Amino acid sequence: MNEVDGNVCDPVEQEIQHLMAEHPDVKERFSRLFNRFRELMRLCLESGISPEISADVWCEMDVLETAIRRMEFQLSKLSDQTQQFDRLPFKTYRKTKPTEVRWLDTVDHIAYKGVIQTAEGPSSFEVGDFLARDAKGFWPIAHLNIVTNYEYVGQTGDGWLMYLPLEPREAVQMTEQFTIDGLTGQAGDYLLRRKDEDGYHYWPCNKDIFEGSYELIQEKGV
Repeated sequence: MNEVDGNVCDPVEQEIQHLMAEHPDVKERFSRLFNRFRELMRLCLESGISPEISADVWCEMDVLETAIRRMEFQLSKLSDQTQQFDRLPFKTYRKTKPTEVRWLDTVDHIAYKGVIQTAEGPSSFEVGDFLARDAKGFWPIAHLNIVTNYEYVGQTGDGWLMYLPLEPREAVQMTEQFTIDGLTGQAGDYLLRRKDEDGYHYWPCNKDIFEGSYELIQEKGV
């Protein structure tokens, strides 16, 4: 099971209702466990974690509890990693080279099965998101991210749209391989981050691409 949506959860909930009817003494506990399971699955998927949960996980409470403990452990490791990243010596940069994008439609979603294989790892997308490109490959950018955090600056000769971020980005060059949200950067690559109302968002960027696309903003007094 790799997603939690109506197609997956409806039959699951039907099975749970059947089990609860047969075992009313455990109804409250099972309901609590399953609600926690669904929430953790959502968090894992949003964080790029693949728990590899068996499709029949809901059939036994001990199996369900084991799955919950595994996901809680994975999410706690991700939280610890983010806290470690927060202590790195980030500097502020301005992107000078526009990001080239095109719209991802239903045909793309079917062709790519909703996942773009980027240089750093697989990254999912929805219809209406944007496909970005550079010399190293392609990656998706959420539609809301583009319309909220970028400004349109032109168009390429082959019809791709060009955008630049509205705000500077923070970045730090990493000395060893690292992974964040399911994407992996190599030693020498950069870890970028931006902040919004939900907190910091992190992603890796290839060394050559970063150094050809960003310039350091000199801090006052430097």
